[in-house]
Amino acid sequence: EEQKKILLPLRRPVQSFFMPPALAEEYENQNRLLTARLQPEDREFYRLPITVDHERYHSLWPLPPEYDAMPTKYSSYFYKVTSTKDGLHYVLRRFVCSNSEDYAAKAIAPWIRIQRLSNGCHPSIIPV
Repeated sequence: EEQKKILLPLRRPVQSFFMPPALAEEYENQNRLLTARLQPEDREFYRLPITVDHERYHSLWPLPPEYDAMPTKYSSYFYKVTSTKDGLHYVLRRFVCSNSEDYAAKAIAPWIRIQRLSNGCHPSIIPV
C-alpha cells in the first residue's frame, strides 16, 4: 500500500514514451531526403551536372526550387550532395546563365579574402 502511494504520482500514460506520429513522419521524410541517391538506371541520373568535383562530393540528388533561400536574377538548380571528406550533407547551387562565371567570382571574392586572412595573418580569424 505504501509503495503504491509512492509510485502513483510517477505513473505516465504509455503515449508519453513515444514521439507523436506527425513528428515521426517528418523525421522519416527528412531521413529519406538525406539518404536519397540516383541510380544509373534512373533517367534523371544523366541530367546531373558532370562538372561537380566527384573527389569531394557524391550522391547528388536534385532538389526542388523552394530550397532557394537567396533568390537572384539568375536561374539556378540545387543539388543535395554528400561530402567525401566529412560525410555531411550540403546543398550545391548551379547557376544557369551565360555570365555565371562572373557572378560566381563576385560571390566568392569576399570569402577568398577571409580565407587568406585566416591563414595565420590575423589571430582573431581561424579556419573552421
